[in-house]
Order: sequence, then C-alpha cells, then structure tokens
Amino acid sequence: MANVLVFPCFYMLLNPPPLAIGEDEDHPDPEFWYFILVAAILNIGQGSFQLSHLAIVNSISYDQVRRDTLLNYRNACTYAAGIIVPGISFFMFTNVDDDLDQFAYIGNVCLFIGFCSSMFFLLVINEPELVKSSKKVYDKYFTIAHDEVDE
Repeated sequence: MANVLVFPCFYMLLNPPPLAIGEDEDHPDPEFWYFILVAAILNIGQGSFQLSHLAIVNSISYDQVRRDTLLNYRNACTYAAGIIVPGISFFMFTNVDDDLDQFAYIGNVCLFIGFCSSMFFLLVINEPELVKSSKKVYDKYFTIAHDEVDE
C-alpha cells in the first residue's frame, strides 16, 4: 500500500503538471493546493512504511528493555536522517549549479548512506541470536508468572 502512495506522489512532486505550476501569478491557489495535497498523501504513504518498520522490533525481541533500546536506535537514526539529508541538500543546492546534478548527487549520497546502514544492520545485528535470547527471557518470565498463578 505504501508504495502505491509514495512512488507516484514523489514523482508528482518532482514533475508537477502545468496546472500545478500555475501561469497566473495573481492566483497561486492551484499551485499551493497541489503541493499541499500531494505532500499530505506522500506523508500517509511514508507513515505506512514507518508502521511496518516499527513492527519488526516486536518480532526481534520479547525483552522490553531490548525493544526500548532498538526503538531508541531507530528513532535516533530517523532524526539523524531528518537532519543529514536536508543538510546534504542545502550543500548541493548552494554548491552545484546544474539542477539535475544536484538531485543526482543527493540521491547517490542517500543511497550510499542507506546501503551502509543496511549492511551494518545485516552484519552487526544478529537477529536469530536476538530472537533466541529473547525467547529464553520470555520462557523464564512465563514460567515464573505461571508458577505464581498456580500457587
């Protein structure tokens, strides 16, 4: 569902139709509402990605402390991306003259950062070990809680 919303909206933001650009400077309403509406739909699609990403944490660990730690890492990376990408964009927009090159460089830098973070996750975060250890904690907790109920 998220891809159905994100991909077309992203394309529509970067390639607005003539109606959205508006040729009459006295009436900028079509331009304003087009970009507000497309950006709002894009945010709904992005939210769909975020929800599915958050669900991964619950399947990795039963331990609440570990879940909190993983969510803190995830949130920190999300906030860092929210600062780094606009910073890179600002640098490219002020230092690169060609519009197409600006977006190509921004896209390549973001792909590189995304590749590095994905490789870090694949190589460093040992999901099967996390699941195994968290099941041990869950089983231990469940046994203790079950014994208390039987008494």
